[in-house]
Amino acid sequence: MHLNVIPSEAMEDDGARLDALARTLGRELAGGGASRTPCPKRFVLEAEWAGNALRVMPRVWSGGEVAYARIVRLDAGASAQAISVVFVPTRESTRPILCAEILCFKKGLHMFAMDLFSTQPGDHLGAARASLLESRARLERAFELLPVPEWGADAFSQDMILLKPGARADLDASDPARELRRVALTWANASTAEDSDVTYALARRGTFLQTQGSAEPAGPFLSRIAGEEWTEDFTHELLYPRWLRHRDSPPWDTPKQEEVI
Repeated sequence: MHLNVIPSEAMEDDGARLDALARTLGRELAGGGASRTPCPKRFVLEAEWAGNALRVMPRVWSGGEVAYARIVRLDAGASAQAISVVFVPTRESTRPILCAEILCFKKGLHMFAMDLFSTQPGDHLGAARASLLESRARLERAFELLPVPEWGADAFSQDMILLKPGARADLDASDPARELRRVALTWANASTAEDSDVTYALARRGTFLQTQGSAEPAGPFLSRIAGEEWTEDFTHELLYPRWLRHRDSPPWDTPKQEEVI
């Protein structure tokens, strides 16, 4: 496996890589029948951190077999670059929930996580799981992958990819971006079986959203920058929406009283 080693001043390249990844994922969602959904502008964050301007920009899609997909980019220039992705299928779909995050600091790649969380009983993951396992096998040849965190035992599969390079932090985001792009493409083109269990799907979705939202690792960081009220709203209305436990489209379909992006 090729690993890209970078000098610390190449952070802007990781920003460009993650921007390109976000655009690619958006095109895959659109190709599968989802469309961009208006998102309240209050979820855009502009602040300062570590001497750099910081911007958090979310994008949301819905439609086809996608109940809710969000791609959030964090851009803090030379200090930090990140992308956070969650694709949630409709309750009738047998696709899993796709979740992933890439985080880079000045020295390079800090963390990569990716998983497929089943929303149906039995084995419906098919090609999507095979793609995730291929990524896992490639990364295992270069890194020691970490186990599922204890707090996430109910919201991650045992196939989860979690790596924190540590001393290998002179690596860039190229390989994680490539693996995420490949797994997302497989997810977007996965066929759906006809034996979906809607009740089970909603229960599994609720478990995922509750667990992830309650333990969002970026919460303390965002609270220091934007305040607890904004972070609470951002986490439970956009990152892991409470409303998604009982509906299959964002409540901002026809916003009337606030600016949207």
